[in-house]
Amino acid sequence: MRASRPRNVRLLKGLLRCPCGERMNGESSHGKPFYRCGSGKHGTHCGAPYFPAGNLEAAVQEKIEGLLRNPETLREAIEANASSDEQAQLRAEASQVKAELAKVKRQRETVYSDRLEGVIDRAMFTRTDKPLQEKEERLTAELARLQSQVTQESADQARISGALKHMSLLVRGLDRLDREGGRGSSGW
Repeated sequence: MRASRPRNVRLLKGLLRCPCGERMNGESSHGKPFYRCGSGKHGTHCGAPYFPAGNLEAAVQEKIEGLLRNPETLREAIEANASSDEQAQLRAEASQVKAELAKVKRQRETVYSDRLEGVIDRAMFTRTDKPLQEKEERLTAELARLQSQVTQESADQARISGALKHMSLLVRGLDRLDREGGRGSSGW
């Protein structure tokens, strides 16, 4: 039984883009790893040069390890892109819309009550209720949009927290590999 050769797995395969826009494929030739444009699979190659994989992968690996070992750097970058006040602002805006919607509903109830009691005639009811109905529909849609955004913000925060917890587990794994000498000179 012949031992199987390990597959040549490139760290950035499919993640890099050629200047022409095609994905880059990870390959090797004469034992040297490189990335090249995938446009050749669709006909004519775009002519972009081959990129040696070693230095590129080492730089990416170093950056990833740096982020894993210092999750606060990642947290700061994430928070710089998403204001922590945004969720509070969305909640406040949703609260205002909710209060305004409740007011419009009370106004409509009053108009209905006045119509049933004969205080206003049918024509007056229609003229009064129509704009209130349109406003209620608009506010209901706006409230749904805001509540959806609040839910999305909460989910995003939960994902960030989960990712940071996962990063600490990855760091422990990297530390264990370092202690046990599990990583070769090529890194991962």
